[in-house]
Amino acid sequence: MDTKRTGPVAALGECMIELGEDGAGNVRRTFGGDTLNTALYLARLGVATEYVTVLGDDPYSDDMIAAWRAEGVGTDYVARKAGAVPGLYAIRTNAAGERHFHYWRWNAPVRTMFRDGYAERFAAEIGKFAGLYLSGITLSLFDAGQREQLFDLATRARAAGLWVAFDMNHRPNCWRNEDEARAAYDRMSRIAHIALPTYEDCTALYDDPSPRAAAERISGHGAHIVAVKHGRNGASVFRTGCWCEIPAEPVANAIDTTAAGDSFNAGFLGGLLAGQPPAEAARAGNHLAARVIQHRGAIIPAEATSDFDIPSAFAGGAAS
Repeated sequence: MDTKRTGPVAALGECMIELGEDGAGNVRRTFGGDTLNTALYLARLGVATEYVTVLGDDPYSDDMIAAWRAEGVGTDYVARKAGAVPGLYAIRTNAAGERHFHYWRWNAPVRTMFRDGYAERFAAEIGKFAGLYLSGITLSLFDAGQREQLFDLATRARAAGLWVAFDMNHRPNCWRNEDEARAAYDRMSRIAHIALPTYEDCTALYDDPSPRAAAERISGHGAHIVAVKHGRNGASVFRTGCWCEIPAEPVANAIDTTAAGDSFNAGFLGGLLAGQPPAEAARAGNHLAARVIQHRGAIIPAEATSDFDIPSAFAGGAAS
């Protein structure tokens, strides 16, 4: 990894229209998507970020782009597909704040990003960036042929000196079967420098008996840093044989765990980019996630994170 490389972080994936209920049956429309959530929280931490996706030419896509720009997320690599509209999902949460998703996303324009050539400009200009961030959901968007193009893009990014970060973020209904998902995740784990799995996903797909076992398995693929998220138990970080467990911050009023992992990723990557060691970066991730789950929806009000600070002289780009 080039710890001195400058340039924005590129986050590649899908953003959808989000419908969230407030507990009384009232519905609020906003937007969200795992990689977009992380990109936006990174931008709030002062990290130069570009979002790479495909939207439609509809008013909802216009609203998304305007909102991202207002948050400081770059949109130079957001393509627009004529006649298309973004995907949509609805969230329902239980009394403990745990969420359940319902999706309408199968015709979203991002799903033909590589087949329609929308990624070509980004691929040609990959050298402008410091890092590439993507997720298991990103991988699940594409058919086998397009997924090969994405693997090639990530490999080229690494060869060009970018650091690559990958959150496994498994959604079973996005895959034909578990074997397909495991093969894709293992392939991406061999490319990534930084892996950000959730332990629940590791047990579901790999039967890992402990967070450390999950981290050691993934590190064996070649990742330099593995941060395993395990909800109320916090996070564990594995790096070149060193292991540390970082407890979660207690939260008495968890309302909605949507984007808990995505915001942890932002805090963790933001900490690394600010020069913090991985254990301290994990504390920053836990702190941001604790803030986020006290609000409804994937993207919480900007004022709720306005005082969040990672000590930094960050000016656009390096991970340690």
